[in-house]
Parts: sequence; structure tokens; C-alpha cells
Amino acid sequence: MGAHRQFSFARWDGGPIEVSKGILSGWPGFLVPDPQVIYATENLYDVGTIELIERAHVNWIWVTWSNGFSNQTEAPQQVLLRRYIEECHRHGIHVTAYVSIANIFWEDMFLHVPESRDWIFKINGQPVPYPAADYAAVGRVTRYMADLSLEAWQQYTLGRVISAVNAGADGIVFDNSISIYGR
Repeated sequence: MGAHRQFSFARWDGGPIEVSKGILSGWPGFLVPDPQVIYATENLYDVGTIELIERAHVNWIWVTWSNGFSNQTEAPQQVLLRRYIEECHRHGIHVTAYVSIANIFWEDMFLHVPESRDWIFKINGQPVPYPAADYAAVGRVTRYMADLSLEAWQQYTLGRVISAVNAGADGIVFDNSISIYGR
């Protein structure tokens, strides 16, 4: 038998796109900005935070790779994460990339990926908003669900997954494939 290895896991949601997600979702600490929340979230992928992971005896984290903005908007986050993943690996920490499989921040996506207008999931002809945001606080719907059955959306998502693997991610976690799809 091989050696038994135990993993200690932590969610490590952060970076600039996580701040944008919090603001556009109306979440506490983001919509009315709490400077500590914003700073900590935006700077979570500074390599100095790896010491915190080690002190907590965590050896596997997930990072926010893609949460529904266009690839163009998410690119700076992913550049940051390439270096962070590399440094985590140097410290023996495994990294899983978080990919929101069905969330579309429609304003950004429509601007940068015009064909994404056709990727929105609809029920009775109406776009389905992402259900865990406080749109009343934001003043408008900022997130819609994608139609997972569309090949164009699948290919776009696959590109995100491939980029995470190419950046060194040890795993992928998919989120937001919720019950609305079970018609």
C-alpha cells in the first residue's frame, strides 16, 4: 500500500474579479464598501498570503479562476493566479480553480463577447437571473444564468478550464449548475 496523505482544504476566494462579483451581487461588505473586506479580497493572491495558508496547515486551496465575466475582463486575475499557483506548488500546496459554469455578468459579457447575448438561459422566454444576489440593493439585475446546453457556451467554458489547467491548477471545481436546469 502507498503512503496515506491527508489534505486540509480551504476556500481561497479572492482577487479583483471577486471584488467586482461582490459589488455587482449586492453582498455585504462590497456594495457599501468595507475597506478591510475590499483590501483583503482584492489582495488575497499576493504571494505573502501563502504563509497564512501554511500557518493554518492547509495544503489544498481553491482560487477564483472564473466567475462569469468575459475572458478579457478575467485575464488580469488569471495572470496573477499563474504566479500564485506556481508559488503555492513550491510550498507543497495544491490548487483547485473555481469556475462558475453557468453565471454570466451580462453587461461585461455582452460588451466583450457579443454572441453571449444568445447564451442566456430562459424560462417562458424570460432570462433567468442568478438567484443568490441582492438585485434590489444593486438597483438592477447584473447576473444571468447561461444555457448549459449550448455548444458555444460549453466551448467558452471549456476554454476557461483549459486555461486553468495550463496555469497549473491541480483540479477544477464547477459551481452554479443549480436546480433551475432540471425542468
